[in-house]
Amino acid sequence: GRFQLYLADAARMDFFPAGSFDCALAMELICYSIEPERIMENLRRVLKRGGWLFISVENKSGALIGDNNLSAEEIAAAIADDDVRIENYLYVKYYCKKMLREMLEGSGFKVVKIVGCQYTVDGVFDRVARRMMKTKGAERVLYGIERLCRRDAVLKDFPRAWFAVARK
Repeated sequence: GRFQLYLADAARMDFFPAGSFDCALAMELICYSIEPERIMENLRRVLKRGGWLFISVENKSGALIGDNNLSAEEIAAAIADDDVRIENYLYVKYYCKKMLREMLEGSGFKVVKIVGCQYTVDGVFDRVARRMMKTKGAERVLYGIERLCRRDAVLKDFPRAWFAVARK
């Protein structure tokens, strides 16, 4: 089938009529925005009734452990706050799984599913994953590690990001 793809500032989407889209992708968008509430309002407004929202956000515990660019001091400071600003490097608002669900439901969406993603590359097993990438069959092994982490009682809460599927 045919489809149209638009790239726009998600906080400034007034030019799209209400109910314009069947689907919206917001991959790690709101966690880097200073206006996440406005973005969620816009996403809900431009989606048709029953429209799909695919969204991901940074998870503090998994993101901090997997970030090889942060010093121990920066990690310690980031642990104390959900809004992290590191001058000339990073602004991010972290979301735990519960916060993501509450934000989606509070914005009028019905959550279909929330899963953790990115346990390997850029996640808690980043260093192992990067060493493995040089070996034959590494991709299959890394996908296996991702699946195992999602089911593990401890590791399931440490993805780099949360991915959600929701409907209007």
